[in-house]
Amino acid sequence: MAELGGSDTGARTYEGELQKQANRLHRLKLQRGAPTFRVIEARARKLFGDKAALPLATQSAIFKGGYVSLDKLMLLVRTLYSWDEYGDECPPPDRKSEVLTEWREQWQIITELRIARRRQARSTESLPARLEGEPAEEGVPAPPMPRRSTVEAMAQTAAAFQQASTNQDRPYRVILFAELAGSTEMKTRVEEQTWLVVLGKFIDITTEAITSQGGAVVKHLGDGTLAAFDGERVTEATNAAIRIQEMLHTESMTGVLEECLASIGIAAGRVVEYQAPGGGPDYVGSVVDVAAQLCSAAAPQAIWVDSATINSANMLKVTSTMGQASGFRPNDYLTREEKVGLQGFPEPVRYREVIWRMRPFGVKSAYPVQGHRRTG
Repeated sequence: MAELGGSDTGARTYEGELQKQANRLHRLKLQRGAPTFRVIEARARKLFGDKAALPLATQSAIFKGGYVSLDKLMLLVRTLYSWDEYGDECPPPDRKSEVLTEWREQWQIITELRIARRRQARSTESLPARLEGEPAEEGVPAPPMPRRSTVEAMAQTAAAFQQASTNQDRPYRVILFAELAGSTEMKTRVEEQTWLVVLGKFIDITTEAITSQGGAVVKHLGDGTLAAFDGERVTEATNAAIRIQEMLHTESMTGVLEECLASIGIAAGRVVEYQAPGGGPDYVGSVVDVAAQLCSAAAPQAIWVDSATINSANMLKVTSTMGQASGFRPNDYLTREEKVGLQGFPEPVRYREVIWRMRPFGVKSAYPVQGHRRTG
């Protein structure tokens, strides 16, 4: 069997191999023109029929390191290979194509580790065949899971948070918070079916833009998305924010969506990282608060980044479609430094707005801003 990961069998873990598979899928997706989840879903149906379903939720789970059946994985890989390296459509590989061999072998490794993990869990802890929090096999009803009391769940979360908060070596992360603007008002004006489509598209676009730049979606909070990037990826986080705004603008201009605008805030620093009850990392701390509140203060379509964070970005690599067409220089992508008063912070926070079109979008009228806005 081919060694896809380059590590020996003893060092392999179920979660590690799933993440390795997810990383390979992200690279393949980028190499094939970075199609969105909706485009992949439509392409699969066109190529393989209505029964060849790749729902957005399934794709999201796979790209986040979730387990799926071999048939579903092969369907996704074959669909991605139906675009060439220029993003143009081409025939998908045959089911017996050698290009799929490594993917099958990777899936077999994951499945063997999964089986071993479940056996160990049953023998040592008398747990049911399916581990808690693990998705059921596709098409197979999931056995009932033992219900933890609310008190127990809260106690475990509190313990995890306390342990993380005492860690002296807290990780450095770039936090991005994107929020769908005017969602509350929209829900009162239009039917549920309409605003659910808008919200679904917003989630799809933010997930696509963030993961394509090497970030990870931490969670979706109603009409908002919280994402994290490694500490040195300020440039990538900034480009992800620009990509979100450009994709939403395109959808609105082409009439696909109406009133789908977002505000985005970005900040970087040391965070408290802990395991959330549903699994996976979560983050709290002043850096998260700054990103969220910058997002809340920014006008629709605006991208606000606190000054210390954006000063560490490589502006030579920050780019937007409009900026490229207009010959933007690095400094043209930023306003002058401004200040905004944020709840819970004794002093105004310094920030700069990223200009991804021809002008800044500014501040929501409810927030007092100090400083001077760029006019050139």
